[in-house]
Amino acid sequence: SLVSKLSDKGENIKKKILALNSELLKFSARNLQPDDLSSRAEDKQKSVSVDISLELQKLSLSN
Repeated sequence: SLVSKLSDKGENIKKKILALNSELLKFSARNLQPDDLSSRAEDKQKSVSVDISLELQKLSLSN
């Protein structure tokens, strides 16, 4: 049914977001050299945030 398809989709997106969040945590947890790597860490954070927003947009569009 449509409802079960939507809840499956919601679960998949939740899993993706959790995976992205854990990626981000792993990335932040590494000992980074402040100067050369902080900008890379920020870029990574931005791209993960964008991924999450896109997933949420997809979910709300498909509802």
